[in-house]
Amino acid sequence: MRKSFFSKVGNKFVISEEGQEVIKSTFIIPFSETGNRKPKTSTVPENNLSETDIKIIEGYQKQLEQKDLQLSELHKLLNQQQQLTLHSNQQNERLQLQLESYENMESNPSDSEIEPDQSKQKKWWKFWK
Repeated sequence: MRKSFFSKVGNKFVISEEGQEVIKSTFIIPFSETGNRKPKTSTVPENNLSETDIKIIEGYQKQLEQKDLQLSELHKLLNQQQQLTLHSNQQNERLQLQLESYENMESNPSDSEIEPDQSKQKKWWKFWK
């Protein structure tokens, strides 16, 4: 029956209109009366896969599992790096504030800092007075 759908013209195979309809009907089923069509879902059972196909699929599944593990490890490392960066930035801010306060103390000495300098200027014999 299949041979009736095909004919050879030169180096080409030609499919008759009836053969085209048979091919289309295997892939498309009517969706509604308006003529909309919907592709058929595959009815081929997965048990028809060869051993090499199954091995290839299993290999890909193992690769995906490894990639998932690598991705989760990279996520952890990225989170750790972000936490370290945040901690370093906070520490830098604290040091900057300390430096600013130290510079302010040097530029504006307080009264308590002046008194020790004045006590050094006193003569030793006036110390008991």
